[in-house]
This record gives sequence, C-alpha cells and structure tokens, in this order.
Amino acid sequence: VPLCIKVVLPDGNMPDSKYNYDLMGLEYEVPLEIHIDKVYWEEIAGYGTAPQKKDIIYFAMPNKLYEVASSYLLRGFMEQETTWKVNLRNLRLS
Repeated sequence: VPLCIKVVLPDGNMPDSKYNYDLMGLEYEVPLEIHIDKVYWEEIAGYGTAPQKKDIIYFAMPNKLYEVASSYLLRGFMEQETTWKVNLRNLRLS
C-alpha cells in the first residue's frame, strides 16, 4: 500500500546527478540520506513497523525513484529512539 510521508533531508537539498568516473566505467554519485520522525512514521505505517530494505521511495519534485538500501533508528536524549535514518540509492529498473 503506497504511503505519502514527509521526510527531512539533512542538507535541505536533493543531490544533483553528478557523474562519477571509476575503473569500471561511468556511474552516478547518489548517496542520499533522509530522516523520518519515528512517532510520525508509526502514526502512518503502524506501530512496530520500519522502513524496509527494497522499499521504493518516489520524490515528486525531482521526479526520481529511489530504493531503500538500509535504515536504522537514531537515538537522542537518554537513548530514546527518535528518528529513522534511511539510506537510499538509485532504483535500477531492469
């Protein structure tokens, strides 16, 4: 079921599609990290759920698809779980 959620970008900007040349050829440099408030996530997705690896994320503004590479909970004051830190990578359609 698709969910419409609000996320926070740590830098405040979407990364541009820079080209990165390496020994194997041309690749896009797209390290993208988003933060989602834990309470907000649980209100929308359900208590005890988490962003899962291979979930698909669509950003309407740059019109790009990303795939969740990993996610974990950040801890704040007194080690309370506060925010989901989600690492995204470009979705490869094949």
